[in-house]
Amino acid sequence: MMDLLTKTGECKVVEACSYPLTGLSCVKRIYTDLCTLECTPEGLRLIDTVPGLSHAELQSIVGLPIKDATATA
Repeated sequence: MMDLLTKTGECKVVEACSYPLTGLSCVKRIYTDLCTLECTPEGLRLIDTVPGLSHAELQSIVGLPIKDATATA
């Protein structure tokens, strides 16, 4: 569990890591104060968000494409 944003307002979820990694492909889900994201080979997939936060708003905050698994087909 983590905050999605840093104290300066930057998203902690990034497209590529800039620090040395201790494990590759070991993160399956990201649990934050605003949402739960699943890490898939196709990219991020939205599992859940806090009430009132839209998929478009979250995608804007993260700055990466996010598939919406919560949308009905």
